[in-house]
Amino acid sequence: MYAWGWFHTAAFWPRVLGGTARGQTQNCWDLSGNVHLTSLDSDFDHKNEHLRYYFIIQGSYHFHSLGFQLISLLVLLLTSSNHEQGPGKWVSMRKSMTEYIRPLSEHMTAVLLIGAAFLFSGLRRLGALGMYTMDLSGIFLQLLQVCLNSPLDSRFADIQFIRLVHSYLAIPFFFYCRLFVLPFVIWYSVAFESLEWFRQIERVLVPGSGTFLYLTFNSLLLVIQLTNILYLKRLLQHPQVKKLKDIRDSETSTI
Repeated sequence: MYAWGWFHTAAFWPRVLGGTARGQTQNCWDLSGNVHLTSLDSDFDHKNEHLRYYFIIQGSYHFHSLGFQLISLLVLLLTSSNHEQGPGKWVSMRKSMTEYIRPLSEHMTAVLLIGAAFLFSGLRRLGALGMYTMDLSGIFLQLLQVCLNSPLDSRFADIQFIRLVHSYLAIPFFFYCRLFVLPFVIWYSVAFESLEWFRQIERVLVPGSGTFLYLTFNSLLLVIQLTNILYLKRLLQHPQVKKLKDIRDSETSTI
């Protein structure tokens, strides 16, 4: 809400994310703010103040989540090491660790991207688009999780409502945000629309710096995209949703 409220009318906010007709991602790479070393952080569209707050909010969340995942993983390892390892104990522990590794890698990549993008005005604008895109999808993923963990007598725990959230909100928004907007709008902008910007950065800083930054940001986006593909498989075959559907089908057939 904060991001859309302050930036949806900006020249860099595209229509696919609710921006105005003039909004285009190529406007993130305004060279007037990135040609001279002293103006790498130039506020060429008067959005830097709100972008700083947005990055602080996002960075705080991911940094906290990263610490939480690390501590949880450490507790799991210490708890497991204090018990005798039976034949199936290692399999169970390995499965539990796998559940932590995916969110851990997500938050670690996010912290790296947020910290690096914050240093440059052009990347900061595109970074805001990326964070907003992930969060827009995340709203419905969290809503699905709320439903699955609601008390049995809650309306959120109703099987039909859960199927509605899963099939008509979580999955469609996941496809749109993470498998369309993220790769074909945001990653495309980093890969192609930013080329002249990175060349200018290399002239201002040191030889090879532009190429290094270009490869770094594209590599991190690749990691995020691969993680999203793995996440999609789990979302489509969500074990809890599948279990609830099986229960409902079983009840129907019994009747």
